[in-house]
Amino acid sequence: MSDSKESVILNVVPDEASEKLPKLPTSQQKERIKNAKKQTKNSKKKVKEVKKQQKQEIKKAKKDMKETKKVEKETKKLAKKELKDEKKMTKGLVKADKKEAKITSKAIKDVKQNAKKADLN
Repeated sequence: MSDSKESVILNVVPDEASEKLPKLPTSQQKERIKNAKKQTKNSKKKVKEVKKQQKQEIKKAKKDMKETKKVEKETKKLAKKELKDEKKMTKGLVKADKKEAKITSKAIKDVKQNAKKADLN
């Protein structure tokens, strides 16, 4: 067992049981205390780093979500514009077809009238 684990166990063991354990020399006790403090400091450092990393990940996720919403909005806007343009174009084609049909109809009418006039003469 490592020194740090032993010191943690000693802290958890009730007083009666710790009395039965052999007393360590003062230098070893000091070393274990030093190691425990070092381990605590390292643990706090790791926790701080993890929190910082989580904060950055959350920030990045929020930024990504914002960007995604922006792209979706832009896509929706473009799709709407395309649909509008398509409707406009279709409307224009229909108008042109109607105009052409009207001209053709008038031409046919004129031809028929000219034919009637020719028959009468």
